[in-house]
Amino acid sequence: MPFRGIVGSIGFLVLLAAPAAGWAFNFDRYKPRDLDELLSEQRPASGTKVLAAQKLNIEVTLVSYAVSCNAGFLKRTMIMLGVPREVVADVTITKCIKVKSPKGQMASMYVQDTVAEYLPGEVPLGSVINVYGDYLFLGKDGPGILVNEFQGSNKY
Repeated sequence: MPFRGIVGSIGFLVLLAAPAAGWAFNFDRYKPRDLDELLSEQRPASGTKVLAAQKLNIEVTLVSYAVSCNAGFLKRTMIMLGVPREVVADVTITKCIKVKSPKGQMASMYVQDTVAEYLPGEVPLGSVINVYGDYLFLGKDGPGILVNEFQGSNKY
């Protein structure tokens, strides 16, 4: 792999793995975005549209804590975006959460397992929170977002 590719892969890895590693999380890197706008984007009739990773800050209502889900496509997408396979294998992503948009639309989001562990102890169901995640793809079922961190909102 060329040096530039290695540096890019390491940079993407650091951004994905930072919460798991316990480093200070940089909330400012995440651009505010409305979930209702994301859910209204034109979806592919079939298949999935892989995007350039976007770091988003999305205000949602937590509907359910993390449950097991199939993150296989998410992990393949991360590899397509340049994250080395061995790195993807080391980042544990086996869970999804259910959230509700400000207008009441439901969505599912992938969540890093280390982040998912903290939700039940810190956020009551029905609470409004900000999720900080990577928007990686858009499929017929909606956006593929990996939650890297969360924070309480001012709207409790």
